[in-house]
Amino acid sequence: MLVLASDGRQSSGLFGGLLGTAVVAAGAKGVLLDGLTRDQAELERLGLPTFAAGCSPLDSLGRDDVDALDLAVSMHGVVIATGDLVVADEDGVVIVPGNLVESVIPAALEKRGRESEMRAALRDGMSASEAFRKFGVL
Repeated sequence: MLVLASDGRQSSGLFGGLLGTAVVAAGAKGVLLDGLTRDQAELERLGLPTFAAGCSPLDSLGRDDVDALDLAVSMHGVVIATGDLVVADEDGVVIVPGNLVESVIPAALEKRGRESEMRAALRDGMSASEAFRKFGVL
């Protein structure tokens, strides 16, 4: 996951189709930025999940530039460093510090298993309150 911090600047689309093509060729699986993207249709055609504050038709030439590479960055009060796990989907983004990944992954998988069991119980007619008491997830 490529992480781009812009300190929330929204003067242009910092990431678009050209950079998207480059990072896909380099093996990136997604992009997270606190600024704006552009060329959204092209990013979607590339199959590159992109999580941003919004979109802009403006390119970044003469409006924004790269200050530094491969640094820890802060987004909305969360520090993201090389080696951290970025999990992102339509519901939002979660950052797992690299030193916690080995303990967080098994716990997350266990919770997902309990949620699957609870979902099946709810489909079979168990009440939500009873299912919560039994499975302890919500």
